[in-house]
Amino acid sequence: CVDIFGPGKDIESTWIGSKTAKRSISGTSMASPHVAGLIAYYLSLAPASESSFNSGAYTPDEMKKLLIDHGTRDVLTDVKSDTPNVLIYNNAAEDKDKFWAW
Repeated sequence: CVDIFGPGKDIESTWIGSKTAKRSISGTSMASPHVAGLIAYYLSLAPASESSFNSGAYTPDEMKKLLIDHGTRDVLTDVKSDTPNVLIYNNAAEDKDKFWAW
C-alpha cells in the first residue's frame, strides 16, 4: 500500500570506495530518506515545547496527513489507478500559520 511517493529515481548519493565517491541509484532506499527528511523539516517548524502555541506531540497519522495535504498531485506517470498520485513537496512553510492549522 502506497500513500505518498518520494523522489527515488536516479538519486545521487555518497558511495563506497573513497571519501569523494558518489553514485546515482534508484528505489525505496533513496525515496524513504527524502520522506523522513521532510517530516524532520516539518517538525522543525513546530512551536517549541515551552511555547504557549505548542499543542503537544504530533502523531504519525498527523504527520502523514501533512505529507499528503501538502504533496503535489497528479505529476507522476505510470501510477496504478488504485494508488494515490501524490509526490512529497517541501514548500509548506510559506505560510506557517496555515501550515500548522489542523
